[in-house]
Amino acid sequence: MLGEDGTKWLDRLQMQVARSLQAQGWSQQNISQMIGMTQSTISRQRGRPLPKLKGSADESVVDGWATEMTQLLSNLGPEAKLKQQRYVIEFLFDDGRNIRFDKILTGTDLDRGQARAGLLRRLEWITQRFVIPKIEKWQPAIGMNVAACTNDALDINDVAAFPGRLWIINDQIKYLSMPEFGASRHLAGVLLKARNFGSNATAILNLALPKKFNKKIKTVAKNLDLITAFAPKSTPDNSSKDAQILIDEGDFGWVPTLYVLATNPIELIDRAHLIIDALEG
Repeated sequence: MLGEDGTKWLDRLQMQVARSLQAQGWSQQNISQMIGMTQSTISRQRGRPLPKLKGSADESVVDGWATEMTQLLSNLGPEAKLKQQRYVIEFLFDDGRNIRFDKILTGTDLDRGQARAGLLRRLEWITQRFVIPKIEKWQPAIGMNVAACTNDALDINDVAAFPGRLWIINDQIKYLSMPEFGASRHLAGVLLKARNFGSNATAILNLALPKKFNKKIKTVAKNLDLITAFAPKSTPDNSSKDAQILIDEGDFGWVPTLYVLATNPIELIDRAHLIIDALEG
């Protein structure tokens, strides 16, 4: 891991782990001590996009690596006393437990099958990224879901989502089964229609849209430098091609919905949190 590529790999890995541990309630101080970033760096990088890597295979490896690290560090807890740290990455604790990671990064792109498998893993992983106290009040009565598609998506079979939707129960995201392709005709339809008009979005999330926020959402979007478009009865039009937010104000028998779009599932959840913070601020 040398030069510019190595720096980006490490930056992406640390940013992913830091954001995921923050979402699980770790303090910036605990995170900085555990993964070797300063508190100011963690704070400064919070709203920044993740570094892009040359190969999608490397992005998948780093993101999967971050998932493994987050899960195991979470099991040990923020109070675990770190004795030693080094990269390629090994954590050694006073009680003798250790976690070691050693991955090969190639700079090559994933083939189609690997890309689809990687997309499913990312959808499963981002359920850990939700900050429950933020998202809970915005859970739609009909249920929340996240969908993501391949870059060459043509139809619903190229869009993955959670069967039966996501629900917040006992302060945790719950789902009936693992994400799969073709699982959400609703979200897949909205995403594919937006892409047909030229949107570069590959991920979408549906949130509730309380009536009191109808007017505020446009102001918030402007302040966050995001573009809004209307999607009456979940039907985007040509104005959706540049939009990161789609507004469905609802109708008789039709639930008002706020759709958040992004270029990948990770960016999607981070964007949703920023929008909610701004709306409630």
